[in-house]
Amino acid sequence: MRVSDAQVFSRPFFGAPSTVAAIRKGLADSRSHYALRQLAEVIVSELRPKDYNSEILAVFHFVWAHTRYTQDPRRIELVKAPYIIAQQLLDGNTPTVDCDDLIALTAGILEALGHHVEAVTAAFKNVFHQGERQYTHIFVRVREPSTKRYIVLDPVPVRVKDMLGRIVAAKIWPL
Repeated sequence: MRVSDAQVFSRPFFGAPSTVAAIRKGLADSRSHYALRQLAEVIVSELRPKDYNSEILAVFHFVWAHTRYTQDPRRIELVKAPYIIAQQLLDGNTPTVDCDDLIALTAGILEALGHHVEAVTAAFKNVFHQGERQYTHIFVRVREPSTKRYIVLDPVPVRVKDMLGRIVAAKIWPL
C-alpha cells in the first residue's frame, strides 16, 4: 500500500498545539475509513460483550505488540493517519510509528469501539518558550463507560503511576 502525502501530516515541530492538530486531522480523516473498525473488531473478537476494561487493555496491548517504535525525523513532526497504520496491521505488516502515531492509532481504534478518548500533554519541568509552556510528553486517556473513570494509556513503557507523579503541568485535548 502506497501512502499519499494527504495521509501523512509532516511539518516543522512547533510544540503541543501543532502536534495535537495533526493527530486530530489524522483522526478526522480516518473516521470515514472502515479499516479502524475492522481492526477493532479483530482485537476484541474474543472478549465478552461490554467488558470495557478488557477492550481498552486489549487495544493498548495489541498496538504495542504489533508496531515498532522509532523517533520522528529531527525537527519534523510526522503523524500518520490512523487508518493507514490500521490497514498496514490488517495486511500483516509491522508499521513503524512514534508516540504521536501510537496516540492517534490507539485513540482511533478506541473511538471505533465507541469509547471517549482525549490526548494529554505533560510537562515534567517548568520550561517556557516565548511565554508558552513546553510540554514534552503526550499520552491518551480513555473514559471507561461503566465507572466514568479515566484510564491512562501511555505509549512510553514506564510505570504510569511514576510518570503521573512527575508531571508538573498537563493539558487535556479533546480529540
